[in-house]
Amino acid sequence: MQKKLEISFIDRIYLFYVLLFAARATVFTSNMDYRINPFGFLLLVVPCLYLVREHRITFIDKRLVRIYVLLFLWMFIHYFVDETFKLLPYVILFINVSIGYVLIKVFREDIYELVECYITILTAVCLVLWVAMHVVGIKIFESLGVMEPTSNTSVASLLIFNVPNMAFYENQGIAGLMRNCGFAWEPGLFASIICIAIYFNLISKKTLIGNWRFYILVLGLLSTFSTTGYSALMLILVNHFIFQNKGKILRYIYLFLFLPLFLTIMSLSFMSEKMKTAGDSSWADNKAGMISLEMSNTYMTVQRGEGLYLDYLNFMDKPVLGYGTENNSYVANYLSDHLLTSNGVMKDFARFGIILALFINIIFMQNARYIDQLYNQRYCMFYFLIVVISISYPFSTLPLMIALCFNYMWSNTKTDIDKNKKIPIWK
Repeated sequence: MQKKLEISFIDRIYLFYVLLFAARATVFTSNMDYRINPFGFLLLVVPCLYLVREHRITFIDKRLVRIYVLLFLWMFIHYFVDETFKLLPYVILFINVSIGYVLIKVFREDIYELVECYITILTAVCLVLWVAMHVVGIKIFESLGVMEPTSNTSVASLLIFNVPNMAFYENQGIAGLMRNCGFAWEPGLFASIICIAIYFNLISKKTLIGNWRFYILVLGLLSTFSTTGYSALMLILVNHFIFQNKGKILRYIYLFLFLPLFLTIMSLSFMSEKMKTAGDSSWADNKAGMISLEMSNTYMTVQRGEGLYLDYLNFMDKPVLGYGTENNSYVANYLSDHLLTSNGVMKDFARFGIILALFINIIFMQNARYIDQLYNQRYCMFYFLIVVISISYPFSTLPLMIALCFNYMWSNTKTDIDKNKKIPIWK
């Protein structure tokens, strides 16, 4: 008989903190270099050790050990072949995998509903603060900042709400509205996290009627004015109304109704503008610009299209083993180490090489099948959702994403979720 799942208040607080780390809004909740951010690092690691002791979690799990061995061999080879070997990024990767494993052992399948609840709560708070920011002004909110933002795309951070930098986001919204960064370092990442919550909300609730969490999440998503978020939302709605609908006539009706919505969204000014600039390639051949970046010690995150191209160059340079750490990438060595890419689709292949990257994608697909079985879904749509949002942001090595995408490997239960079960957010 399956042991009853007991989740304490401390367990929930820790999951909440791991969610904030996935959003990376501040240096405190993003940088895992213990030399730069010792307190943030300890707050991520020490409670995890407490959970291990409290829940009597053992790391002697053959599937976990195999992943450790695989990653260790990959690191070991890099130690001998890399011109400059940096140990810390590999240590962080092992820590992230371990935290993801612990989260799965503590929360099992309940993690999906809990994460959706926490994202909904944070989104509701961020919506209120975003409206208040427009009423009282950005300068006042900037003065309330209590933490250092991860990047200069925000001018201040309240930890659960980042104040956007007008220099970056002015005129990028609609009707003079500023984009909502929410509890993430950038509006697009906030939108991507919201889309994950929307997906789990719809596959668990199965309806939009009276689904107040869905309405909150969609309102939060709309306030981001994010091409990534809007595209992912369209995929989620198509999946809900068409792919998962067993009525053939209803599918065609929904498809007919969806086409005007699709055309309306694609015609929005910021959507068309982003589509035009996404493929811009201005840095790969801009030697003067790269020299300027290095002289001013400024780092530049390139557009998505160029990011895919640069990571393609990184992949082709070391297709089997990957570059391992950024300092060994083709771009860092032959173009500029001040050019950054933010996509996750090509980056996994560039960093890990084709063998490990395919392994990661296979695990993600198998876990999507597992989610389909739990929630009576089809077509592994969670995997495709991750691919869509990963076009703009890397997710695969975050502890939260490991917990969401490796659940089928390490969860103790393989039974269907009780759809009527209520999981309290706080105990």
